Amino acid sequence: MTKRYDQAQTPHQRLVIHAASAPHVLHEVDARRLATQLQATNPAAAQREVARLCATLLERIRRKSVTRRAKTNRAYLSGAKTKRADGSLIISTPKRAKPDESTTQTKRAS
Repeated sequence: MTKRYDQAQTPHQRLVIHAASAPHVLHEVDARRLATQLQATNPAAAQREVARLCATLLERIRRKSVTRRAKTNRAYLSGAKTKRADGSLIISTPKRAKPDESTTQTKRAS
């Protein structure tokens, strides 16, 4: 027993063949529009463009995960150090709620 396969077809070719047997599937205007779009499309160029965009994206991901800029103003953002007008530093701790304090008001069930 040998297997027999149909001839390879693009989705556009399969649609046109199916539309020939069932006219309600594809309107004539849509068929012309698809044919025009198919002629204007270059599959090899589209594949090269997708490959180029994938390579660019992969390179950006690699660069981002390997090199990260250090935060130069970490002490300022944490509130641990601030300067007075005379240039001396004020050492403070960030304000946080105590463990037994609630930051949200309790609601009464009624």
